[in-house]
Amino acid sequence: HDADARLALLVDSSGSMVVGAKPNRTRMVADFLIAKMRPADAATVFSFDSEVRRLTPYTGDSETLRSAVSSVVPFGSTCLFDAIVGTARTVQQDAPRARAVVLLTDGIDTASLNSAEDAATAAARLDLPVYVLGVGSLAGQPAVSTREGSPAAFSVAELARRTGGLSAEASSPAQLSVA
Repeated sequence: HDADARLALLVDSSGSMVVGAKPNRTRMVADFLIAKMRPADAATVFSFDSEVRRLTPYTGDSETLRSAVSSVVPFGSTCLFDAIVGTARTVQQDAPRARAVVLLTDGIDTASLNSAEDAATAAARLDLPVYVLGVGSLAGQPAVSTREGSPAAFSVAELARRTGGLSAEASSPAQLSVA
């Protein structure tokens, strides 16, 4: 018997996510994930741009989860690393807490105060693997911070690897389903 899944679904709501097919891909990935949930599974939805917002409590109700993901309106700068650190801090208080973070993003950090290293450390400290599903074109590119003097970044794929998670890029419905 597999343990119940408790996921924190972290949806990138920064301005870059409005481009092209990204909003549809984000909803499609969320739909695939939610459809695979078993009755005992639960998820909580967060969105982030320059700040992190929790949109739902833990729930197994697929309509609540889908509606939260669909309600995300892309706007603002991307604080991807800050969002991972903030989500790790938030779920740390939950009992029982999330067992994994699923990050839906185009993978480009533009404004975080935390580094990729900080994000990986915050998640790893809680034994919280980060699964990154790219809905843009993040394949292999560093999740670069565009700020002057920001610490050297590593890719979101590397961030996922350092937390015990995985990273996948998906643009077609078939790729999204597999991811």
